[in-house]
Amino acid sequence: MARSFLKRISFGFLAATMLVGMVGCAQTTTDPIDPIDPIPEGAKAAVFHKISDYSAFSAPAVESLTRGHFCVAEKGLAMATIVVAENASDKVHAAARDLSDNLKLLTGAEFMIKTDAEVVDGAVILVGESKRTEDLGISFPNTYPGEEMFRVIAGKDTLVLGGNDAGSYNGTKFAVTYLLEALGFGWFGDTDLWKVTPEPAETVYVPSCDIASKASFTSRYTRLCNYDKALTERWFVGGVENITEHMLYYYLPRSLYAEHPEYFALSQGTRDPAGKRFFQPCLSNPELQDLVAQQVIEEFKKNPNLVIASVGQQDGCGDPNNPDYANWCECDNCKA
Repeated sequence: MARSFLKRISFGFLAATMLVGMVGCAQTTTDPIDPIDPIPEGAKAAVFHKISDYSAFSAPAVESLTRGHFCVAEKGLAMATIVVAENASDKVHAAARDLSDNLKLLTGAEFMIKTDAEVVDGAVILVGESKRTEDLGISFPNTYPGEEMFRVIAGKDTLVLGGNDAGSYNGTKFAVTYLLEALGFGWFGDTDLWKVTPEPAETVYVPSCDIASKASFTSRYTRLCNYDKALTERWFVGGVENITEHMLYYYLPRSLYAEHPEYFALSQGTRDPAGKRFFQPCLSNPELQDLVAQQVIEEFKKNPNLVIASVGQQDGCGDPNNPDYANWCECDNCKA
């Protein structure tokens, strides 16, 4: 009986050991297949974090890249040149300048920006899609609406930062910001007061990696996008463009009352919006419905990036003593 008990314990221990081993293998499948030299002791290394449910981490899957960690700067000297396409978009140029400026803050080194039409020797940081990325077999989606994503790939002598920049997307900018955050930068606002700048580091590396990140939500477009575009790009806000407002008041201004009082809600015996902050429409009025529909169509025509338009009513009020209290329409058609 004791022998049987020991046998069960042994099999249980063996099973547990195998399970732990399997879990360990699953956790290490992203490690490079070939051994590579470690990052030098004392060097600053980028530390990446998952920012989306659809972020995938792996060793570089690009066979044309030489395996190894990417050296950004060594002993205060830039060890790479930033390269963009000769016909790069304004978004890509802005992302490249942003990267160059912030790497200088970190390392004290000047990072040159060149195009793929120029001869560039040594290690390169490829920002956005170009002939250089094409030669490596790397491309990014370029449709809107479509697959919003960015990618960071690091090999021994090549660092790739890019993504989908079509329409309202800012994939390349996101890739640059993602790297800068991994190096210790942060933005709680859009001025220097709210910017986190890491301690200076003369030697900086980006670990061998291939990170592809897709947004968890198709649209992350908020009011902040209209007021502080630069900050929203730092926070990975955006996606497909939409209007997130109580827009019926915009389509139904008070000035229409004199000519079309029937467009306004019959509330507390009157349709007059005077004295009310949150006046409401008569939602059952077919002419008003057509008017709003036509204005929404014009919004889409005016802005081809717009995917969602709001027709939300204004807020109400729960204070019985307020003129906005219970301000929905009480006409027979709306009540029906």
